[in-house]
Amino acid sequence: MPQKIYNGTRWKLFFGKYSGIEKFAVDELNKCVQKFVPYLIEVRPSREFTPELFHAVIAGTIKDNQLIAEMVDKGVISLPTRSGEYSIFSGISPWNSEARILAIAGFDEQAVLYGVQHINSILHLEITAETPKETQEQLNKLRNFVISEYPRIDNRGIWTWGYVIYDYKRFIDNLARLRMNMLTIWNDCLPHNINEVINYAHDRGVQIILGFHWGWGLDWGQKDFILTDAGVREQIKSSVLMNWSQNYKHISADGIYFQTITEHGNTQIGGQSIASAACTLVNQVAGEILNQRPELYLQFGIHATSVLDNYTQFKYLDSKVSLVWEDAGVIPYSYNPVTNQSDAGFSKPVGIDSVDKTIEYSKKLAALRLGCEFAMVPKGWITLRWKEEFENHGSFILGQREHDFIKKRLCERQARWDEVNRLWFMNYKHAQRFYKELLASKPSRMTVTGLIEDGMFEECIQPSVALFSQMLWNPMCDSKNMLNYAMSPYYKYF
Repeated sequence: MPQKIYNGTRWKLFFGKYSGIEKFAVDELNKCVQKFVPYLIEVRPSREFTPELFHAVIAGTIKDNQLIAEMVDKGVISLPTRSGEYSIFSGISPWNSEARILAIAGFDEQAVLYGVQHINSILHLEITAETPKETQEQLNKLRNFVISEYPRIDNRGIWTWGYVIYDYKRFIDNLARLRMNMLTIWNDCLPHNINEVINYAHDRGVQIILGFHWGWGLDWGQKDFILTDAGVREQIKSSVLMNWSQNYKHISADGIYFQTITEHGNTQIGGQSIASAACTLVNQVAGEILNQRPELYLQFGIHATSVLDNYTQFKYLDSKVSLVWEDAGVIPYSYNPVTNQSDAGFSKPVGIDSVDKTIEYSKKLAALRLGCEFAMVPKGWITLRWKEEFENHGSFILGQREHDFIKKRLCERQARWDEVNRLWFMNYKHAQRFYKELLASKPSRMTVTGLIEDGMFEECIQPSVALFSQMLWNPMCDSKNMLNYAMSPYYKYF
């Protein structure tokens, strides 16, 4: 007989599929449960399950995990019915009344991962003992519960310059742990290892949107802002199409994000609104790209500071181009997460100076283009040190810096994190209200990617970012529960 030191009923893990996104989900689940027991957990495919006396952790879909299908048939767990939806069951095993089951049933493999990350956060909140014997006892006595969840906001993630992602694998892993599914990476030049980054992200259910300028950074001298000049628009178009054809057209990214010349406070130029001129340029350039790739997801990053009441001009924008709004009020748009403009930082839109006005303006933006998504880049965390450190960069390798560098830089920048964490915990209910009311306006889809740059997200999920992810997942959640989940040690220790 094999030697066993630890007596008692043991836990085993049964998976449906061990590839792609579900492989990462199973790895995350195994890592978490293993933390709370002193013995090595057996991990097996579901077809090897037998109704002996052991506790079981089960994860998968009804298609790939027969145990999930049986639990659905027995009415033990509900059948998820939409993309991203999962059900979690904690209770007595339907196969052995002396054993316990912890099951995650996902509609699809993405949902399995979401459910795993949810249960991992619960386990870290409820298993608080210090010794292996005590943590095992708490796991064995985990309360009975049933949970069904799905994401209310479709695309949830982070927007950042690429060169300040210092470890792309750990960065993307942390995104997935927050049940986020989108990462927008802005670059001057495309990284050499971008295909590796994209493949790694896809195996964690994260879409990669690649960003580059449509006019910013080009040496037009005094013509920087003359979008009304047909010659300038033609030069920008030629430059963008060349960059697209040479660098982006054959990349397997999930979309392209771009900005043109709107990040300023001028609303008019040459007798025409910035909004109208930008719309004309984007339609011309986007039309050429969409002729080549009709299915391409195009995101147009637009700054409300140069638009204001002229937002109605964007009803003429190609419906295949998604508008992604920035700087459209106070929290959650402002660089400091506050409710008044005086403390909001820079890029303040004239007249949108309160939470009520911010919500009212965004509802107008969401209602402008029927059938199109509402997308935005909220702010209020950490950004580049523009004046002290920023440089435009050439070609590079993304996210392969030494760990010691990352730890040291986090120490240098933690003071800013401490400031914004405090402000978010003071004001998060205003942002929660914002997302609730925008969802109530029923846009066809919502995309929200928060600006978080040079924050060493790969090293530490800060409390305000965990709170942000909870708001995006379900802003209708009770505020106290939202805060409780955001403070799960899972986000700190994994």
